[in-house]
Amino acid sequence: MKKIYDKNLINKVKEEYKIDNYFSKEYEFIVIEYEEDETIINPLEKTQYIQFVLEGTLLISFIDQE
Repeated sequence: MKKIYDKNLINKVKEEYKIDNYFSKEYEFIVIEYEEDETIINPLEKTQYIQFVLEGTLLISFIDQE
């Protein structure tokens, strides 16, 4: 995982995908690049981020209650 704090890139991404349209107030944004086969969110751990997947392919897995 690589966190990118470049304000120009962040603003470009926010404009291209109209991300600000989904929120009624300003939030801090960062761009995160993940490597292939890297876990984005683990269902057993709390996350502090809302994540938008902008490019790539995801494998979605879940834990069965049984």
